[in-house]
Amino acid sequence: MFPSNTAKRAVESIHRLGMTVSYETVTQALRGNSEGSHAKLIPLVNTSYFFISFDNMNLYQNIWDQHQHNRGHQVNYTAGYVYIMDCCNEHSNQLRVSCGCGFLPGDSIDHLLAMQRSYSDFDLMGPASNYLKEVNVHLFGTSLERYFGWTMFKHVDPLTKLSKYQIANSPLSKLRVKQSRAII
Repeated sequence: MFPSNTAKRAVESIHRLGMTVSYETVTQALRGNSEGSHAKLIPLVNTSYFFISFDNMNLYQNIWDQHQHNRGHQVNYTAGYVYIMDCCNEHSNQLRVSCGCGFLPGDSIDHLLAMQRSYSDFDLMGPASNYLKEVNVHLFGTSLERYFGWTMFKHVDPLTKLSKYQIANSPLSKLRVKQSRAII
């Protein structure tokens, strides 16, 4: 009942009928879950690369029965998560030094090389120009589909029964992301 935002008063009333636990028991269970998550997080943070993301959450709290001390109001809070970038496998006990996942140490990046670049380094010939053409064809096709999709796809070839207009796949669609999932 708690995750579905049942009012505290309703939970307590149903508890007095013996059909559910009390609101205090629910908050103690949530506190226990929080402490357990914190205990699991500490060793992961000590042995893995991670980053923390925070986001401000703003919403308007609607009130069913408004009166002087109970009115609709703006609710502001912060939500966040910790993203564990475990590069070897999901539950690796290895230290990050021995992981070998290819992170670049700060001293391996030579910023002086950027000063030696010329126009010819950015001239798009060969594979780079083909890649850009494929990207532009895909983006142009998705833009047409967004605004004219219904019109495009109603034209069907009578022999194959397929649409005359096909949207090209993204050139990156052949690449696959690492299969092991991150821990969030």
